[in-house]
Amino acid sequence: MTAEPIRDTSGQIGTVCTVRDLTELRQVEAVARERQSLLENVLESAREIICAVDPEGRIMWSNSAASALNGYEKGEMIGRVFLELIEEGDREMASERFRRVLAGEPQTLELRIITRGSSVRHVLMDTTPLVIEGRTTGVLTITRDITEQKQERERAAQADKLRALGQLASGVAHDFNNALAAILGRAQLLRRATRDAEIARNLDIIQTAAEDAAATVRRIRSFAHQSPGEEFAPLEVGALLRDANEITRTRWENDARARGLSYDVRLDGACGLHTRGNASELREVFVNLIVNAIDAMPEGGRLSIKCRVRGGRVQILFKDTGAGMTEEVRARIFEPFYTTKGMHGTGLGLFVSYGIASKARASISSSQTSRCRGWTASKWRAKSEGVARACPSSSLPAMARTPSARTARATPRTPSSASPSTLDR
Repeated sequence: MTAEPIRDTSGQIGTVCTVRDLTELRQVEAVARERQSLLENVLESAREIICAVDPEGRIMWSNSAASALNGYEKGEMIGRVFLELIEEGDREMASERFRRVLAGEPQTLELRIITRGSSVRHVLMDTTPLVIEGRTTGVLTITRDITEQKQERERAAQADKLRALGQLASGVAHDFNNALAAILGRAQLLRRATRDAEIARNLDIIQTAAEDAAATVRRIRSFAHQSPGEEFAPLEVGALLRDANEITRTRWENDARARGLSYDVRLDGACGLHTRGNASELREVFVNLIVNAIDAMPEGGRLSIKCRVRGGRVQILFKDTGAGMTEEVRARIFEPFYTTKGMHGTGLGLFVSYGIASKARASISSSQTSRCRGWTASKWRAKSEGVARACPSSSLPAMARTPSARTARATPRTPSSASPSTLDR
């Protein structure tokens, strides 16, 4: 109701009252508020992230699911450019898709976002233009966190690879053992018959390499089927490193010299340290690390191997002057059958090494210490069992025989395709 006075020259002579029935208006407003509240509750209750972005890429509104995922409060996100929340490697693609949506083309894309805690989450984003009165005023995005699903798919793919690996190992073991039996038998006969020290030394290398190869299929099958491994025994680390050096010597010395290349492989510091493990398995790991380091230096270079004790644990640091690897490659170097060498690699070397590390309650990783050619670092760390003797800094000495596992199953040693890694135990 509204009231207005009626006046003449003598003053107010009356009042005009106007009464309007607002019942229907208030009912409409109540319905509108109820619907708005319902819409807000629906949007806030959704597990998907729902955002409205203006044409400049700034967030105008988001629901609570966005804060739950990325760790930012709603007030912190309003006005922020959405590309700042996306992992740097995906920003160009996201920007291009955003332009397409503004042009009227809805898009669906998978990308990575960075949370407030700097962790990476994989999301699937559906985007569509916001059109009001025939004019595009922004972009609506509905985003789902698919990190767990992606990890589950990767685990399933890994399990399939492991099953295939077990079948492969079972299929080749018999035939490969026949060949190894002939190699070992002839090497042992020649070793007994010869009196020449140099020939005897080379035959020892052949026998050790053959015995290690005979254990490889068993280890692959053991890792694939998660069967219990052998008991660990005290081992001298320096002797295993010297074995690995001699096994790989033809690769980084003889073959390299024939191709006009030069590699400087050196063992520095104390090497008379002891740890516990399986000699054949640890020697396999060291061989793979050396081979990977040599492969990472196609034009020659230097490989430094240092062993020391820190905090009661043996540390063996492998450092090469190779070109290193990208973060994408480094993230996949322990996957079975992943290789960057094409037909020349099988992608089993570091995968097997990873299995050995897992069985020994160890970890294996890689680090790059230079932005250009520089150093790629690898480290083995295991519980120390004492010190036997010191070994001066020098080129690696001749091979020393250490106990090797003998087995009825075998597989060829396959160098990994990636740069060296860090194995912590």
